[in-house]
Amino acid sequence: PDDPPADEGVRCALVEHVRGIRAQKWTLALGQSYTVGRAGAGADIDIDHPSVSSRQCSIAVTRTEEAGLVLVALDKGSTNGTFVNKERLSRGVGLTKSLSDIKYLMFGECPNGYTILVSQERAEKGKVQPRSRSPRRRKEAPRAAEGEAPAEARVEAWNRKAEAALQMKAEARK
Repeated sequence: PDDPPADEGVRCALVEHVRGIRAQKWTLALGQSYTVGRAGAGADIDIDHPSVSSRQCSIAVTRTEEAGLVLVALDKGSTNGTFVNKERLSRGVGLTKSLSDIKYLMFGECPNGYTILVSQERAEKGKVQPRSRSPRRRKEAPRAAEGEAPAEARVEAWNRKAEAALQMKAEARK
């Protein structure tokens, strides 16, 4: 049988963290460019903070032979900057950085943190298993209540966290 393309099964997402809780997630297709901008300005990825420019920056995730999966970012001249690992991008100068070297992103003076999540799925005996790019071991997830499917417990936990993050975000606006 033919081998699947190298990018088949690779999924990427930009994840917003509000006070350490995952609040929003935007799926990023490999090779696709996305505009990051202030909410309501028509950007592909809306950031709800007044310090974010209407066209803050452009980002894309792609694969190179040398570095594997990389982030390509370009700040076209935002007022308050775009940051990768605390380093401000130079205006008009593109950045290409391996995803394994990226800890987090910041847009303007927005206090929320952003990370890029990557998973690669592979079929094994009919099951889909995510593979983390992190060498660290993950803590074992809490066991589901008796009679409750583990996936349902994870979805419920995710929904509770997302709701808490949205409430915190709403309270911060007051």
